[in-house]
This record gives sequence, structure tokens and C-alpha cells, in this order.
Amino acid sequence: MLRMKDQNKLLAWIVIALSFAIFTSMLASFEPQKGSADIRPLLVFSYLIPIGIAALFFGAGGNLLVSFSVIVFCAYGFARQQYLAVPYSTWPDENGLSAYIAYLLNPLFTSRAIWQLLTFFILSCWTSVLSWQLKNQALDSEKSAKAIQDTYAKLEDERQRFLARCKKYDEDLSRASSLLITLSDLAKEIPSVLKTEDLLKLIMYKTVELLSANSCAIFSVDMVTNRLIYACSIG
Repeated sequence: MLRMKDQNKLLAWIVIALSFAIFTSMLASFEPQKGSADIRPLLVFSYLIPIGIAALFFGAGGNLLVSFSVIVFCAYGFARQQYLAVPYSTWPDENGLSAYIAYLLNPLFTSRAIWQLLTFFILSCWTSVLSWQLKNQALDSEKSAKAIQDTYAKLEDERQRFLARCKKYDEDLSRASSLLITLSDLAKEIPSVLKTEDLLKLIMYKTVELLSANSCAIFSVDMVTNRLIYACSIG
């Protein structure tokens, strides 16, 4: 399946080919009569249609190709009546091929259509250069937009990392504050506790509260037997 853009280009080429066939056949079939106006220069303006389509769909290269084709097809349209009037087979040999070509193309100059074609070609060159510049500007804009997006993504990553560090700092600060409060409370309560077991339970309770643990136990080492002896526990 062709993409929409490719389908449009294919249709554009078909329209250009049909316009060349129609306009060139009209130009080649016209027979100027003596005493009547030559409308072939007016027919030349119809070739602006394929030139405009090429400039719209194919950019600089396609526009130049179609413009050059316009010159060739117009030359054929003007030369056909000359050829039918005097075929090359009846052309005197002493005059040569260059004189015959000049004879064929003579209506282009006498009708001044050649200046129209040259104007079309110059305009096509100018639009091709303009199209190329606009394309380069569009590419530069896309690169700049991509660079801006990349920079924004990096800044967003840095922001997320900074927020994560701030959150961790807040958590550490909160834990440190809790530790200080717990130690301060413990320091205030220790003098009021007289029994060793009660003191150990108070310390374990504060430890469990500070560390958010489920249970805590204290063992002592028997220096004689080198064994652990249960002292106290909570949880």
C-alpha cells in the first residue's frame, strides 16, 4: 500500500503527463492562417499548470525537470507544423542539418514564445532555489526543535533527580529529628528508672519505636561459660 504522500506524488506525475500530452497536441495541431492572430503564445501559458504542480509536490529537482520538459515539448509543438510542411527528407542537402533545425524552431522566435519559455525557466530556477532554502530552514527548525526537546528532557530528568534527593534529604532529616527526640526523651526518663530490668525495657522500647521494629531482645555474655544469657525482650 502506498502512503498518502506517495499517492499524491503519483497523481501529480499523472496530471503533469496528461497536461503535457493535451497542451502539446493542441500546440502541434494549430495551423496559423495568414492574416489571423497566432494564439500559440497564449497556449504556452497553459504550461504554467504542470510547472506549478511540480513546484508544489516535487521541490527544486522536480520543478527544474518539468521546466526543462516544457521547453522541449513547446519546441516540439512549434516545430511539428514546420516538419509537416517540409520534411527533412525533402530538405536540400547543401543547407545542412543546422539550417533545418533553425527552420523548425523559427516559429518559436517569430512568435516570441521563446521569451515566454525562458521566463518560465528562470522563474522555475528562482522558485527551486527558494524551495531549497525553505527546505533547509525547515530542517534547521526541526533540528532546533529536537535539540530543545532533548534539553527539556534532560532538565526534566535533573528535576526528578533533584526532587528525589530532596525527598531523601527530608526523610533523613526526619529520621535524625526522631532520633534526637527519642534520645532526648530517653535521657529525661533514665534518671527516674531505678531497676535495671525496667531501664533495659525502656531502652528497648525506645529502640523499637525509633527503628520501627516489631521486637527487640537483649542478651548478656557469661564470661565463665562463654554463653549468651537472656536478659530482657519486648514484642
